[in-house]
Amino acid sequence: MLRKRDKLSDPLIMRFPERIQSSEDFINFAFQKACVPYMPRNPLVGLETRLVTVGSCFSANVAKYLSQAGFDVTNFSMSERIFTTFALNDFLSGVRDGNVSEDLIDDIEENRQALENIRSLLTEGCTIILTLGLSMCWFDTDTGELVHSVIPRRTQEIESRGGNEFLLEILAKHEMRPTSIEDNTENLLGAINAIKVLNPNNKVILTVSPVPLHFCASDYPILTGDFISKSTLRLAVAELEKLAPENVYYFPSFEIAKWAAPHFPGHFWGTPATDGDPRHLDPQLIRLIIQLFVRGYVDDPNSILPKI
Repeated sequence: MLRKRDKLSDPLIMRFPERIQSSEDFINFAFQKACVPYMPRNPLVGLETRLVTVGSCFSANVAKYLSQAGFDVTNFSMSERIFTTFALNDFLSGVRDGNVSEDLIDDIEENRQALENIRSLLTEGCTIILTLGLSMCWFDTDTGELVHSVIPRRTQEIESRGGNEFLLEILAKHEMRPTSIEDNTENLLGAINAIKVLNPNNKVILTVSPVPLHFCASDYPILTGDFISKSTLRLAVAELEKLAPENVYYFPSFEIAKWAAPHFPGHFWGTPATDGDPRHLDPQLIRLIIQLFVRGYVDDPNSILPKI
């Protein structure tokens, strides 16, 4: 659970390891230094648990590997370009009210098919894994209102509507800018409330996607923009830790991929398995992350780990 801690009375004293030479070293390092402080006192998930995952590509990968291991998983995939906490709050509020915006369905047929099932699962009781994507948002320059969907999902549509000239027209009417820790915290609380209204016994597991920004058009270069975007999300989760809402948990996939993996002598980004795409994780690292999740959050992990 997100445990409220007194920094003076309950410090976490840790040292960074001197050597990480094998996959076993890496798993032990990531488990002890990232996962253990957030592990639930009792396992959250068993093979009988109904799981819902909401997020972008990283969330879809989590759903895939958990499904392969035998879990009952329903995934709702939001395009990376729109998956903010604002979109998450609007989506889950729409699920609660039975009125999800077409912008968030994003013309993805699998999403339409999943929607009714997700509301039913949340009403009956389930565990939902929310993978937070980005906190850089688009705003209408005339009204100042946040806009979920500005750039079309399909590259072909951009090209058919004029390519770079079309993008310049978008940028003339919209601006991308960071959002505040406070706004993102409020959005997360709103999303959690929508889940709890449907069933107060629902469990929520928050994660932050390690996948960086694909596009940035702000006052910051893309690397700085991505750093600010992810840091804002993680700090919003830290604000939730102070509040310690019931049945809300955190799994540190972001810390494992962005802060632990770079210190392991391996290559996890832009591998042949991802067609050289440097923004996406090699399946080997995703499997390691899922193994860590199973080890810390799942009942009878030894019966499940060999399947991953």
